[in-house]
Amino acid sequence: MIAYKRIPLLVIYLLAVFSWSWHPTSFTGDDSYFYLVVARNLVLSGRQTFSGVVPTNGVHPLWLYVLGAYSYVVSRFSPSLLWNARYPVPLAASLLGLGAWNFRKVEDLLGLGPLFTLLPMVFLSVFAVLFSEAHLFYCALSWLTLLAVRTAIARKPLSGLIGFAAAMVLLSRLDSIFLVGALYLWYLAIDRRLLPALRSAGVCALIVAPYLISNAVFFGGFVPIHGWIKSSFPHVVLKGFYFPTIFASSIGGYNLFWGYIPLIAGLILLPRLVRLNTALGIAYVYLFGCLATCVYITLFVRYGSYWYWYYVEPVILLSFTASILLNHNRPALFTATLAVGVAGVVALMLLPQHAERTEPLERIVAYVKTHRIDNQLILVSDNPGYLAFNTDDPILAADLLTANRRFVEQMETSDNSLRFLQDYCDKLGMPIRWLFYLGGSWLVPSADLRSITYCDPHTHPTCRAVGTITLGPPDYVSSDRYFIVWRLSP
Repeated sequence: MIAYKRIPLLVIYLLAVFSWSWHPTSFTGDDSYFYLVVARNLVLSGRQTFSGVVPTNGVHPLWLYVLGAYSYVVSRFSPSLLWNARYPVPLAASLLGLGAWNFRKVEDLLGLGPLFTLLPMVFLSVFAVLFSEAHLFYCALSWLTLLAVRTAIARKPLSGLIGFAAAMVLLSRLDSIFLVGALYLWYLAIDRRLLPALRSAGVCALIVAPYLISNAVFFGGFVPIHGWIKSSFPHVVLKGFYFPTIFASSIGGYNLFWGYIPLIAGLILLPRLVRLNTALGIAYVYLFGCLATCVYITLFVRYGSYWYWYYVEPVILLSFTASILLNHNRPALFTATLAVGVAGVVALMLLPQHAERTEPLERIVAYVKTHRIDNQLILVSDNPGYLAFNTDDPILAADLLTANRRFVEQMETSDNSLRFLQDYCDKLGMPIRWLFYLGGSWLVPSADLRSITYCDPHTHPTCRAVGTITLGPPDYVSSDRYFIVWRLSP
């Protein structure tokens, strides 16, 4: 029984590592390249920057520094490897494997079926989360969950080690504050010992606080730039419906397939299947953490919250609910076979989408190399990650998610934000030589392509014009007008 339960897990894991190594760009979202570029700059120049122009805190810190340390070791063999998209695959594979190993132990401790470990493995193997913080976050969650379950089974008080593990979860993905809070509330509900819980939470706070303070000192705010720009708190912003593809669909900004389905299933089924005051009640931690995150995203996150890396927690919640439900009604072999089949079907559905997404970006990189645009600063309207990773050019992204709060506030208070960007770069001796329009709604070209308007990233998706410049005739316009190039005069 135990032996064959491991076979589907091993098969999916080996297929994931092979697929990532064979064609990593098929599994990598554009935002994930931010980490590779910042880590490369950190190793080669000692600066935490994406653009080379402004320092950035637009990252989840633990993943950046783990990737940076790994990249440093790789660079000792050959710095050129840092431009090869395969170089971080062993790191991502190790994190996925360690996370699955820990969750398999949780599965055995709680008497769950094999679907519990298989479902997150499929999600993290097939969808475009490679090189994002998702695999590190999954690994940190697996350790925290394992420690929490062992503590609950032994009826021991919360320890400082759990506080340390909770800090690793928070530093892996900062919006996991809701899940960490739910963990402590759950323990208080089943154990009622306040002092150990406070000591454990204090250890967590002591580790996380220096990071928050350093953000305020060096970057102008406690939270990363992407959290600050996207947040409307305390003002409610309702987003409505968004249906680009089935897996990226969202209602109110929260993913329909990977967010609402796990949440609704958990709300309906867990109270019928699980008592709160048992070790299996750890499932409620994920339920309440996901519910709080859903409420926050729905009310206070302006955009961009439907991407897959937001939904590691809900997928684990779904694996709890599904495995508890099926474990008593279906043989383990059935659920294992089902998971492998789902992985294959989803992969067949998604691979054409991956190719469709990366092909335009490959054409843009080819344009840069063909026209010998080397070490020249390029302002891009959207999708900066792939371009920055695959060229030697510094890339300034118009969405400013790779900048910092202090810089954005200076830009917003200027008379003309585009002129501010130009003047700022000129003073650094890195003038903006090229402007690439790659879609998006931060930079809006005029109908005759002789001027461009800048929409404040802090009010997106509402366009509040904060700057405009006049342009000469474009150097290149693609047939669909997705890719437009202007060379800017000195």
